[in-house]
Amino acid sequence: MTPLTIALSYINRGWNPVPIPHGTKTPQHAAWNTRVIDAASAPEYFNGSKMNVGVMLGPNSHGLTDIDLDCAEAIAIAPYLLPPTKAIFGRPSKRASHWLYYTHLARTSDAAAAAVPRPSVQSHAA
Repeated sequence: MTPLTIALSYINRGWNPVPIPHGTKTPQHAAWNTRVIDAASAPEYFNGSKMNVGVMLGPNSHGLTDIDLDCAEAIAIAPYLLPPTKAIFGRPSKRASHWLYYTHLARTSDAAAAAVPRPSVQSHAA
């Protein structure tokens, strides 16, 4: 699949794709966070050069929300704590570390991310 094909498939899902330079995780274009890319404009941004395709979360993608599981323990317990979703992905070294949902969080929170702190582990001496 080409970046354009991937971007168009995201647009068909109602998601706003974001071009990301190959080998990076961060958009480099000015105003990436306010730009809406539709099927007509997608070939301008996904023009055949080697690149990654990201997705804008929140209102520009119908409330798309990514639960990013940062540690092995979170990945292990996610199936027991998170609602089922058919949108689970991750890198080969950290499979199932991202779970996607549609939420209204962008309407109720000004923060782009909310971290859940790891509980501290205390040993109890006998």
